[in-house]
Amino acid sequence: MDTAYDGRQKSTALPPLPPVAYENRYAPIDRLAGVRFAGWYYLAVSLDPDVGAQFGEGAVGLTLRVGVSGQRRAGPAYAGAARPADAFGVTGRDEAAARGGGGGDDASDGPGAREPGRGGTAAEGAGGDGAMKVLAAAGIGTGTVLVAVLGVWTLVGRRRAVGRRASV
Repeated sequence: MDTAYDGRQKSTALPPLPPVAYENRYAPIDRLAGVRFAGWYYLAVSLDPDVGAQFGEGAVGLTLRVGVSGQRRAGPAYAGAARPADAFGVTGRDEAAARGGGGGDDASDGPGAREPGRGGTAAEGAGGDGAMKVLAAAGIGTGTVLVAVLGVWTLVGRRRAVGRRASV
C-alpha cells in the first residue's frame, strides 16, 4: 500500500488480512501461507529520505491504528509435543505486552528498547548496538585476512610447483 506524503495528514486502509490459522500452511498463496502461526506480525512504515529535504529534517508524527477481530481458536493437535513446547503459541506475557502496547518477549522488544517490553523508536534503533558493530567489523576483518592468507598460500604453492617442474 503506497500513500504519498505531501506534508499534510494522510490516511490509508489496508485490505483485510486473512485470519491467522494453522491450516493456512497448505495454502498455495503466499499471502495466506504467511499467517499460519500465532504470534507477532509486523507492519513496516517507511518514508523516503528525500522527504527531509523538502519538508525538514524533524520527526514526522505517525499514528497507526490496527483493529483485530475474531475469536481465538484452538491450535492444532500434535502427535507428541512440539519442540520447543511454546514455539507456536502466544504466552501470557505476550498477551500482556500486546494489551500494554509493548513488545513481546525480550527477542521482540525492538531496537532502542529502554526497558523490557517497551519497544524503541526507529530513530533510536538506527544507531544500532555498539557491541554488534564491533563484532561485525571483527568478523569481516577476520574473513578478509583469511581470504588474503589463502590467496598468498595458493600463489606460493603454484610458484613452487612451477619451479619444481622447471628444475626436473
